[in-house]
Amino acid sequence: MGSQTFDCRYEVRMDSIDRIKKLIKENKLLHENEKIVAGVSGGADSVCLLLVLKDILNPENIVAVHINHGIRGEEAARDEEFVKKLCEKYNICLEIRHLSIPEYSKKHKISEEEAGRILRYEVFEEIRQEKNADKIAVAHNMNDTAETFLLNLSRGSGITGLTGIKISNSRIIRPLIKTSRDEIEKIAEYYGEAFITDSTNNSLIYARNRIRNKVLPELSQVNEQAVRHINEAADKLGKIEGYLLRESEKAYKKYVDAKETLLIKNAITEIDAVLIEEVLHRALTEVAGKARDIGSIHISYLNELFSKQVGREINLPYEIRAYRDYEGVRLISANNKENADNDRLIMPEPELTILEIDGISEVLTEGDNIQLTMDDGSIKNLLQNSCIRWFDYDKISENVLLRYRKDGDYIIISDKGDRKKLKKYFTDSKIPSEKRDNIPVIACGNEILWVVGYRTGEGARITRATKKLLKMELKWK
Repeated sequence: MGSQTFDCRYEVRMDSIDRIKKLIKENKLLHENEKIVAGVSGGADSVCLLLVLKDILNPENIVAVHINHGIRGEEAARDEEFVKKLCEKYNICLEIRHLSIPEYSKKHKISEEEAGRILRYEVFEEIRQEKNADKIAVAHNMNDTAETFLLNLSRGSGITGLTGIKISNSRIIRPLIKTSRDEIEKIAEYYGEAFITDSTNNSLIYARNRIRNKVLPELSQVNEQAVRHINEAADKLGKIEGYLLRESEKAYKKYVDAKETLLIKNAITEIDAVLIEEVLHRALTEVAGKARDIGSIHISYLNELFSKQVGREINLPYEIRAYRDYEGVRLISANNKENADNDRLIMPEPELTILEIDGISEVLTEGDNIQLTMDDGSIKNLLQNSCIRWFDYDKISENVLLRYRKDGDYIIISDKGDRKKLKKYFTDSKIPSEKRDNIPVIACGNEILWVVGYRTGEGARITRATKKLLKMELKWK
């Protein structure tokens, strides 16, 4: 009886394909009759993705998308032609888009790698809507997760950056995310399909390429299963992250107040250190509007600020300033400060002159924001609230002005004429520093008669000897 030969490589390839199909089924990535947009560059990953999809779906339900990034000239034209022929072979609809990644990168001051990622997903979503497709399939794999893990680790990322690339999010699915790049190339070989290699993948200009071509091969020399083990670690961290997110969400609601500028309250220092870091990372991300480039070193600096004296501040990424006040640590971005300046309670009025007018209850002057009225000397039943104050008319020797604070301002704090600098009054009163420039004051020269919403000075306070009353009434816009 003749001997039989068996190619174990065939079994390995079939096993890899079966695992991809099992992952798709178990995670409900695809359903019968769904229409899919698939990103196809022509590389091994995307070719494998297309081949697996056409085994599962009717080709009529697949829309391949190829993007020419406007970077690699003739090589890009070669890639485009390759994808055309591949899609024609399997009777798959192909959409091609030409972009200028360098132009977008320069305009938005981001790397070409980041620009490419942003524009690719914009195009995928645009075509998904045009074709009325259900989902977008991209070819991320285990090696991509390992690269992202190491890249974020080297940047000092928090736990979120170490949880790997998600199998799906929103309408985007990643059927190859548990398949290694070596397996992917063997699957393409099994189907008898070639693939192309992007020469820029070998360029060590890009950080990801240095990890792909230098770091991971070295780690695989230490342990040939390094890529798989990194993915397993990322999965475990993902589960830990889920728990931390639930707990940190509770802590965020309790210890962060974002009504005006974002305040992280002092009491946060009483909870577990790992939760503090998660809350601080989220707070910084909320103000920045993005998590990229926010590393553990920035969280550490922010955390240290709680142990510093009031008034200390630090600069953080994205022009964010963190400063210590009596209630905790506040975060404010350059954009928020500009908006705060535009949102002051009231706008400055021209100088308001107090005129000598005989009579009772005469309106001396009136603007959009303030009315000055002189009354007789009776101090009975004077209406006074947060918008109305009464002063001794005869004690005001100069014109008064509705404005905001400036250098040299002071307030008289006793009937003996004791003065206190306005800045020190704000500090002693524990008024947050970011509010101080937005508090209107009534000033007579540098003497502050009224810190609106807080207190009046003693310099023009009415007494039993007062003969003429000056009523100041603010009218909020």
